[in-house]
Amino acid sequence: VGLAALARWPGRAQLRRARAIDYGQRLQAACVGLELQQRPADGAYAAFCVLLPPGADPALVAGRLATERIETRRWYSPPLHLHPAFADAGTAGSLDVTMGISSRLLGLPFHLELDARQIDRVAQTLARVLGETVEPT
Repeated sequence: VGLAALARWPGRAQLRRARAIDYGQRLQAACVGLELQQRPADGAYAAFCVLLPPGADPALVAGRLATERIETRRWYSPPLHLHPAFADAGTAGSLDVTMGISSRLLGLPFHLELDARQIDRVAQTLARVLGETVEPT
């Protein structure tokens, strides 16, 4: 199955990249303070994570989106160095950046069947939820 799917991969990867660019543009137009990951032009995009604005509570935002039937994922929360399997592993410093990112990261729906109307719905709903839950800085 994997080998059969491999022949279709270049086209599917291009579709995923195009979908991610469109998604990012629509999100940034709708959501003030949202940050997107910088990605290579030829990357393989399996997930679509955003960095919520400072002061946003990802669990609260995810819960509010869930009530609107928009599924999300909390990626890298807790960060790997806090996982019990790595409790005895050393770290290279305080990992403040890691902690800051993991405390604001949220994975949004992302798949090839996601169309422009659905992306707009995610963007507009996320913008409304952020407006209702994040104090302006």
